[in-house]
Amino acid sequence: MEVIRDELRTHSRYIRDNLVPLVACEGECQLNNRDLTLLCSTLDRIDAIPMTLSLLRYSRIEKALRRISPNCTKWPEGIARQAEKILLKWEDELGPLQNERADLWGPGGRLEGVRKLEKPPDGTSESDADKKSSKSSKSSWSVEGILDPRRAYTSGHTGFPVGAWWIKAAAAFRDGIIDETSWGITADEHGAYAIVIKGNEESTTATVGLIRYSTSGSDPGVIKLTRTLLSNVRGVVRVLRSWKLQSPLAPVAGLRYDGLYRVVGYGVTLSQNQAKKDEWKYSFLLRREPYQTSIKEALVHPTADELDDWNDYQQSKNGGSTNLVRSVYGDPEFNMMRRDSGYCSRRPSRE
Repeated sequence: MEVIRDELRTHSRYIRDNLVPLVACEGECQLNNRDLTLLCSTLDRIDAIPMTLSLLRYSRIEKALRRISPNCTKWPEGIARQAEKILLKWEDELGPLQNERADLWGPGGRLEGVRKLEKPPDGTSESDADKKSSKSSKSSWSVEGILDPRRAYTSGHTGFPVGAWWIKAAAAFRDGIIDETSWGITADEHGAYAIVIKGNEESTTATVGLIRYSTSGSDPGVIKLTRTLLSNVRGVVRVLRSWKLQSPLAPVAGLRYDGLYRVVGYGVTLSQNQAKKDEWKYSFLLRREPYQTSIKEALVHPTADELDDWNDYQQSKNGGSTNLVRSVYGDPEFNMMRRDSGYCSRRPSRE
């Protein structure tokens, strides 16, 4: 079953991310004969798979087939009718599919084990806090089910493919590519292992593959990153880019792993922060390592199905019908969780 669902997700991504952009409803269809032949065989294969709701929720293949619309004249009529026939068959067997969504917090979901906790500001009752703007409350995240807490403190890809994508940094922490997300640098007493870049922390240079990462001296990982510069063995770090990064390389949503970068230089300057106070600013030169998946391939993420989950998550945050994110301090069920890692970000929520 796992092989089948991964196959369906591959077909879904191929249609939505590769073919749909070539078949705009305005302009000329850019599909060639090879594309059409492959699509026909793909639809035949999809039609032959016994469909279930769990397969649909995982693969989003029904969303892909809906994009092959008979109403869009650029799709060949035979292919459009074939896709429509498959959709109608599934709806006869499974019921309406329009509102099917992945279970983000269920087993295998992108936010499995990730819980948001909200606590009223000091001296404020819960009822009063509910009336206040979300900007006045502080929140943190709890993550359970971490298989290897030390995984983030190892060098290299550690099993993560370039382009791996998460809705939240807390989910990336759960999987072990970074440590808790209060700071941008994942480090221990031996050196630094990963960097989450956001805001205005990245700037480009005249050299392709060479970037400048800037951060304040308040991040405890800064000294470890300078130590990493001096290490031939641990001279590389994993670089993840946040959607909040002000860079052309930033993902449009979520958090993406963009591969290994070598620390090749750094500098320190004294500057004023937003509070008009002097602080040390550290600037690191990071050069992307060769012989790994290209940054161009990483940039295809988030894919269409990943954006589906991102949009569902945003809807849940804004009070949609799938609002399963929030929990509160003092919840007895939550306090009884035995696998809780104890992770709690010290960073106030800005969401």
